[in-house]
Amino acid sequence: MVASHEARFSTTLKVWRSFSFVERSERLASLTDPTEAALTWLAHAAVCWQDGDFADCDAAFAEAEKLAEASGNAELVELVNRLRERLAEAASRSTISRVAPALQAFELIKRGKLEAATPLMEKALAEARSAGSKLGIATCLFFLAQILLTSQRNAEAVTALREALELATQSGDAEWIAAVQQLLTNAVRAAENS
Repeated sequence: MVASHEARFSTTLKVWRSFSFVERSERLASLTDPTEAALTWLAHAAVCWQDGDFADCDAAFAEAEKLAEASGNAELVELVNRLRERLAEAASRSTISRVAPALQAFELIKRGKLEAATPLMEKALAEARSAGSKLGIATCLFFLAQILLTSQRNAEAVTALREALELATQSGDAEWIAAVQQLLTNAVRAAENS
């Protein structure tokens, strides 16, 4: 039975990736069968993780767990738990290597060593791009833009922030969008005045 759930999950995940944000939202709202809903929420969790949206990933996993338990299907509960464990292992392995350059860059930024921080932040950005983490990319671009602005590289900062804003907008996080938009407005002004 677990194999059939895994096959259904795999199929659901492939289809889920092709849906737009709106289509995903509509689909999640229309689910009535607990097993189908659990598998769909599980696919949503996997896509969120791949997009670097870890908060939504956790929320989706919680919903999948709740629905799997409500279905009364022990094999489905086992599948959800096993996939969460695999994802947690993968996250811990990849996060440590991906985050280290950014953490080093933040320490240098705090000490005012922007020149030394720039290549580390660029490395963190490359790692985020390689991992396909939209949130990681946006975060690195945001902080890289701050370094660029301080270094009077205003046009480069504007370019970085436009990409960060696009990714922030995809996340739907109003506070994050506002922060990026504010810095972009300041960067555009600085570029116009230089």
